[in-house]
Amino acid sequence: MAEAYGGGPNPPVPLDPFQNIVNVHWASPFLLVGYGLTLDLTAQGERGIGPGPPLVEPFSEGFITEAVPAYASEQPSVEIWTGSQWIDVDPAEITLSASPELPGAYSFEPWEVQAINDGAGMTAPIIRFLEESGTAPDINLPDAHLYITALVANGEVVAQDFISEPQPLPIGGDVPLWATFNPALVQKDTFSISVADLTATYQDRTYLPIATRVSGGALAVLMQRQALPPSP
Repeated sequence: MAEAYGGGPNPPVPLDPFQNIVNVHWASPFLLVGYGLTLDLTAQGERGIGPGPPLVEPFSEGFITEAVPAYASEQPSVEIWTGSQWIDVDPAEITLSASPELPGAYSFEPWEVQAINDGAGMTAPIIRFLEESGTAPDINLPDAHLYITALVANGEVVAQDFISEPQPLPIGGDVPLWATFNPALVQKDTFSISVADLTATYQDRTYLPIATRVSGGALAVLMQRQALPPSP
């Protein structure tokens, strides 16, 4: 018979029509730690005088000279395997080692790449992981085939290149310069992130990374519970 649920931070997890897990109280064999990447950048431009009447509405500024990789959130997401599905777990219940080291800043020449930073999560250039083939971990997990045992994730920074020199708009006043850019994304640089040194502690058990999965700017690290040392 299903156990009654009286509220709390963790909703019930259905195992079958007759029973639920109300809370995860045991050391699950697997954790999944997720990181998202973004680029911190400030779009900028140069201003010039056009030959026509003044421009009423300002144009967006259009290039960057530096893009700094950063994590998309202060804390990684953490999921736990219940035996039938993945569910979110409060990161406060997990002790993680330091997040994997990010690559350093990328530098560009003025008017080299087109830039967007609208303050609402839309930025360019774009940092993303490269999906690669590899060996799936040999574990009892239904979605094990989605991961590869590599503990280094490779990626790239892509952007839209300008294909003309900047020049004033054909209107007057103090206005940003403009230039023509190619809408196709091209690779500007590459990077690698290692998760080999990542560790997690949950319910007094240690977890170590065994595999990874990437998609766009997201990296998921599959971690497995380690065996307890033998009793003296």
